[in-house]
Amino acid sequence: MTLIGLIFLAVFVPWIGFQVWLADQPPRTQATLKASLGSFTAEQQFVLIQEFFFPTELVDHGDFGRKEAVGRGHAPWAFRTSLDGRPRILNLALAPEIWLSYSTESATIHQFWQGGIHLEGAVYDAQHGREPRSFGDRWIAPSALGWELRTDQGWLPARVHWLGWGTDPRTGRAWLSFQLAGPDGQALHLRESPEISREDDGSIALERVFERTSAPGPDVRLALPAGALRTSIDGQGSVNDSFLLLRGDGPAIGKTVRQVFDAPRQPIETSAQETSLPPSPFVRHGCQS
Repeated sequence: MTLIGLIFLAVFVPWIGFQVWLADQPPRTQATLKASLGSFTAEQQFVLIQEFFFPTELVDHGDFGRKEAVGRGHAPWAFRTSLDGRPRILNLALAPEIWLSYSTESATIHQFWQGGIHLEGAVYDAQHGREPRSFGDRWIAPSALGWELRTDQGWLPARVHWLGWGTDPRTGRAWLSFQLAGPDGQALHLRESPEISREDDGSIALERVFERTSAPGPDVRLALPAGALRTSIDGQGSVNDSFLLLRGDGPAIGKTVRQVFDAPRQPIETSAQETSLPPSPFVRHGCQS
């Protein structure tokens, strides 16, 4: 085939194919495309038509600069999202398919489960109206129980002020920091660091280390998740009616909660519809995390 023939095939065959396709479109679509093409030069029109029939393969650079998290099963292994319709969640991939999430509003565990997260929504797949949702089976389900603070009137719900989160380069563990305050202004700063390990019998142990990062303050307590095979408290913590008690005037370090769980038995049944945003266009295009 001559050079002229090759040029004809490269230029006019895509053009003819595009015209055939365009003729089969609704009148409104035809008018819109013709008006749009009219603003391009002949060379630009050729490139557009060529890309339509012979699209260039796109290279995904979404992992640019992302470091592999050894043993975590996901990179990044610690990140913030909304989750299952709840905003301001901190997600931690503690091991492959083992996830722990915290509510940054209450500074408590939101969910502990085996499975993963469907990262859906405008930030992740350019689809508005969806939000990230979890899947799999869980050991710890979302709960309304939170931190309490000892006052002259007894135990009262603590006001939680989120201070931040991060990962410790020395230990490789994640941490979260928060303040617990009472109605009289008394406050206590705490830092929690979770990690998991496997027992000899195959069960999984969730370890949570608590540290006081402020001056001594009021006593606080937290309801421990139910369903554990075994629960142990080290340091100054103590178990009392399923509560972890942390004394505000006790040592600042050494408070460790260790709970051992069997295989997860509670399926996560959150559907995509349950985590969709309301139909309002203002909400759909807003940030909910």
